[in-house]
Amino acid sequence: MTDSTHNPLMSEQAERMLKDVSGAYVTVDRDWNYIYVNARAARLFGLRPQEMLGRPVWTEFPESPDATFNPAVRRALAEQTTIEFETQHLPLNLWLECRIHPAPEGLTIFFRDITARKRSEAMVRGQNKILEMVALGADQAQTLEVLLQTLEELSPDMLCSILLMDPDGQHVRHGAGPSLPKAYLQAIDGAPIGSRAGSCGTAIYRGEPVFVADIATDPLWEDYKELALFHGLRSCWSTPILDPQKRVLGSFAIYHRQPGLPSAWQREIIDFATHTAAICIHRQRVQEAMNDAAIFNRQIIAGAREGVVVLDRKLRYLVWNPYMEELLGVSAAHVLGRHPLEVFPWVQEGGQLAALEKALGGETIVLPDNQRIRTGAKRISWVQARLAPLRDGRGEIVGVIVTITDITERKQAEEQLRALANRLQSVREEQSAHLAREIHDVLGQQLTALKLDLAWVKRRSTAISDPELRDTLTQKVTETSALVDDTIRTVQKVATELRPGLLDKLGLAAALEHEAKGFAHRAVLDHALHLAKALPELELNRSIEVFRIYQEILTNIARHARASRFEVRLEHTDGQLQLTVTDDGRGISEKALSGTHSLGLLGMHERTQLLGGTLDIRGAAGKGTVVVLTLPLASPS
Repeated sequence: MTDSTHNPLMSEQAERMLKDVSGAYVTVDRDWNYIYVNARAARLFGLRPQEMLGRPVWTEFPESPDATFNPAVRRALAEQTTIEFETQHLPLNLWLECRIHPAPEGLTIFFRDITARKRSEAMVRGQNKILEMVALGADQAQTLEVLLQTLEELSPDMLCSILLMDPDGQHVRHGAGPSLPKAYLQAIDGAPIGSRAGSCGTAIYRGEPVFVADIATDPLWEDYKELALFHGLRSCWSTPILDPQKRVLGSFAIYHRQPGLPSAWQREIIDFATHTAAICIHRQRVQEAMNDAAIFNRQIIAGAREGVVVLDRKLRYLVWNPYMEELLGVSAAHVLGRHPLEVFPWVQEGGQLAALEKALGGETIVLPDNQRIRTGAKRISWVQARLAPLRDGRGEIVGVIVTITDITERKQAEEQLRALANRLQSVREEQSAHLAREIHDVLGQQLTALKLDLAWVKRRSTAISDPELRDTLTQKVTETSALVDDTIRTVQKVATELRPGLLDKLGLAAALEHEAKGFAHRAVLDHALHLAKALPELELNRSIEVFRIYQEILTNIARHARASRFEVRLEHTDGQLQLTVTDDGRGISEKALSGTHSLGLLGMHERTQLLGGTLDIRGAAGKGTVVVLTLPLASPS
């Protein structure tokens, strides 16, 4: 079976050349009609080649005011130039990478389906934005609206919704639904959950996904069928949103105006949406709980839902409220009148006793929120403590007041966000690795094949009897071959920048050395390397993060340092890895260090935090800059 039937407008040589090309492509004549369609192109549009031959290209690409395809093909033909671009094919909901080349008969158009990549990129961008909004404490309703708008951009035929569980546990409340009719959202706001309460109410009731293919016939929609059909809704796929304890927070749903069930990639969207929405909603509830705790923190009374402790000038316990009894499982009778060391010997080693003595001296101290203590029922909890001097009416210090907050839920939420951000970085690197392989394997192979073809043409040109034609053809082939060589080098450079192969094959030290030498050559800088020979093996993801931080350091040297020399030192000791990069440039200013406008510095600090390490940047005017990255060799637990 051939890709297409023979077309008399095309030469046999042109047809033979096209059949050797892989991928999806078509050829159109100067009247925009298909004269060649290979099998891959036909399959891309859900047709057979014979069905497309002879009809205009606008059948698959109807003209519209916002179309990018139509102007591009017209320009390529008019200017006889090659054009590459990306376009969204709305009829089939695809993203295509197009390359248009002038041909003797008209135009040859190559297509590549990049829908998966575009969707992945859109989800990564959306995830970045949502995480930033959550981290900055944006309004929950606004954050959920942005989340759903991001998802709906992936497929215009999806209508997304989030319903929240009412505090009574029996009804649902509107959370977000940017594209659903307002009348519909108002009608279901406050609806009860149950075993036959549409897709969302049933999913929340069961605690499991409910996918309804046809609202018109499914018994779960019996009470809501008329409402949904009136607004043109025919299918609904709903999944419960769960907190870390598997408690239902609400539901995420995708509506369609046609009957059907979700595809594989739509199921990926559902998983992404429910996980991200769970973080947003749970973080909001944790924050609300912390705000409540802050109010109680002002009250030294028995009903305070926060630990309150008062000690006298000799550091003997005077107040030990019921919350402390509940938190630590130690009664007030056991501690009142006693010194902390008599009850909790660990306070001296943990630094809490020293903090109490500083508070007696007049300092207000907030202990780091990394304090972990053994609480009631042998449970380990995270707490945050604030110590302040207690003064009498004359302002004299008479003791210390300590307020203790259990921040375990907040810490768990932060760990979730950190894990999600770490996953995001992994997805980015996976995408870069995929793109690097695609560029290296596909473009590299095609360019190599092109170079071999040019060499063949050059050898055959010696048989041309016309010396002027032979010399002209030989010169043109030589120039084109040189251009192909330059392109191959560019492809190799781009692939290496996306994912350095040395990192996978030889490890971090070799990759750092290769990057330093390449950077020194490009920037014309002297350099020195001191890399540990016996470096313990690092997890690949941690090596990648260290390498990206290192790349950003070198980039900053090139952009800002005005240096003539740099030095790289990689060491390890006591379970820690330390990377130090020094330059002899003009030095980084305090303003630059403290500013928040540098995305490069912010990215370095964020990556370091994910690694569980520290990043120290020091500089002095005219004396260069020193960057020290220190991190544990193993991933933080």
